[in-house]
Amino acid sequence: MSEESREITQVYDDYATRHEAAYTVFRRTYELENARPNVETVSRDVVSLIIVLALTTVSIASIVVSGSRTVEEFGGGSIGAVAFVMIEGGIMAYGFFIARRNANKQRLQQTVKWAMAGLVLTVMVGLGANADAVLRGHGITVPKEINIVINLLVALSAPALAFISSDVLAIELMATEIRRREAAIEFSERTREWQKALNTAWSKQQRSWGAKIEISKSVSNTLSNGIPIENVGILPSKSIAGHKKAPDASKRIEQYFQENPMEISNGNALEIAELLGVGKSSVYNYMKVHRGQ
Repeated sequence: MSEESREITQVYDDYATRHEAAYTVFRRTYELENARPNVETVSRDVVSLIIVLALTTVSIASIVVSGSRTVEEFGGGSIGAVAFVMIEGGIMAYGFFIARRNANKQRLQQTVKWAMAGLVLTVMVGLGANADAVLRGHGITVPKEINIVINLLVALSAPALAFISSDVLAIELMATEIRRREAAIEFSERTREWQKALNTAWSKQQRSWGAKIEISKSVSNTLSNGIPIENVGILPSKSIAGHKKAPDASKRIEQYFQENPMEISNGNALEIAELLGVGKSSVYNYMKVHRGQ
């Protein structure tokens, strides 16, 4: 590599280092004025735990009540027990499966309607059963047709509530995960917008945040093609607020090796460059030229 090429490389490395320092300061300043988005922390609260316990109890009770008729209807014994598992277990299993595979924000909102339907059904059955008990307790005979309707409602309410409570329970168990997914999506979108705004601001202000580069007197004033070296794409700029101007890269490198002469032969160019905040090629070229002297 010719001396002229080395000087051009040094100029470029020096500019790149100063440009990176300027961008770091700009980014920190921008973050102070425009806080970076934070992901929302979502966790299950005490109320949700109470709801889960209540729904679990309702689901088990509904299955037991419904199963008491299922076992008898299928003849009792082992066949009745298997039928109980098939029907009552299937209600919970399918309810959980459907809820899991359709778990999203819209599904979470729709579950409120299912919960309302279960509440209405429970209230109707409870009122009917209590009214029938009060009437019979006072010796009032309830028409047979009404008794049939009440018994039918009780019979239908058990499997219906087993399905509703299972579905609502599954969604409530996944509600926290759904909210975490939504929070992650929202955080990703806000971060993308924040980064876009940062890039836009930097593109508008980077000229005023650039770093001035001074060419050493030993550097040739022109390139091999006759173009003045001062015209090589260096951004004109002002000093960075709050930061003192660092010594020229070549001076920092020379000073370092004067203080640590053994590093010329044994040092790691990359580590030294990172330590001095200069380009690796500048350090490597200096070591190559002065090695063995």
